[in-house]
Amino acid sequence: MALKVPFKMIKLNEKDIPGGILPNIEVSANSVVALRRFLTVRGLKVPLSVRKPELVELVTGVIKSNKPIDPSVDRGKWLTAKAVDNRRSCLNEAHSSNNLDAFPVAGWKSFPSILIPDQFHYGLIYKHIVETNEVEDDEESREFEETRHPVPSTAKPLRRGRQYFLDGHVQQLENAFSVQGHFCLRAKVQASMRKEKFSVIIKLHKFTAEVIDAGCHCKASSMGRCSHVSALLQALDDYVLLYGYTPPPCTSAVCQWNQGRQDKSSAPAFKRQYTNKRDPNRMIKSSPVEAASKGQKIKEKRTPGAAFDQL
Repeated sequence: MALKVPFKMIKLNEKDIPGGILPNIEVSANSVVALRRFLTVRGLKVPLSVRKPELVELVTGVIKSNKPIDPSVDRGKWLTAKAVDNRRSCLNEAHSSNNLDAFPVAGWKSFPSILIPDQFHYGLIYKHIVETNEVEDDEESREFEETRHPVPSTAKPLRRGRQYFLDGHVQQLENAFSVQGHFCLRAKVQASMRKEKFSVIIKLHKFTAEVIDAGCHCKASSMGRCSHVSALLQALDDYVLLYGYTPPPCTSAVCQWNQGRQDKSSAPAFKRQYTNKRDPNRMIKSSPVEAASKGQKIKEKRTPGAAFDQL
C-alpha cells in the first residue's frame, strides 16, 4: 500500500538538499559558491556576472521571505530520492557495508560502457566536496587566511575541478562494477601547469548515486575531496547532461566527447619523421654535367663568326 502514496505529498526541506542551509549564520561570511547554491535550490537563476555584494542582498531577501525549496532543483533527483527512500528501507545498506566492498581489480572497460546510476546529479557533487568535507587543506585555504570572515576552503576544489575538465585534463576514463554492484569510475587527471598526472577513482551507490568512496594520489587530497576528484565527478555530470545514463552505441557522437588537447611531441627535429614529399615535377631529371655541355654547344653554334660566313 505504501507504493500508492501520491508523489505530490512528498515535500523537500532545506535539510534534504546540499546547499539548502548556509555554512555560516552571517550571510556575508559565506563563499560565493555557497551563496549561489543557496539561491539555486530555491529556484533562482543568478547570472555569473553577479558579484558577491549583490548575492548577499539576494540571499538576505530570500531568507526574509522564507522562500521554499524548489522541487525541480538538480532535475528533480532529490525529490525522487526522497520518494524512493520513503518506500524502501534498505537504501542505506551500502553505507554500513561499504568497507567490505573494495574497488574492483579486473573488469575495467573504457567509459562509457556500463549503466550509470540514474540518480546522479550535480547536487551530489556539491554534497561530497563541500558539505561533507570536514578537513581543510592548508594549501587550498591560504586565500581565506587574511579575510575578515574566514570560510571553508571547499569552494576552490569545485572551481578548480570544473576548470580541469574544461581544459581537457580528465582523460583515460574507465568504468566497472564493484562486487556489490556499485558504479566505479577511474581516470587520469593532469595537474594544472604541469605534465604530472594523478590516478583518481570514485565509487557511486547503485541506488542513490551518492559518492561512497573516492581517492586520489595527490598530496592535497583530503579524504577523496581534492580538485582532481571534483574534476572526475564534474566530467561524469557533463556526460550525463549530454547523453544520459545508458551507454551509447559505438557509432554514436559520444566518441567526440571530452577530447582533450593532444600531447606535443618533445622529440628533437632530426629524429622526427615528416610525411610531406617533394613534388616530382620540381625534381631535376638530368645531371648538371649534361646540362652544362648542352649549353656550351648552343653557344658555339651562335658565334658571330659563323653568322658572317653565311653572308
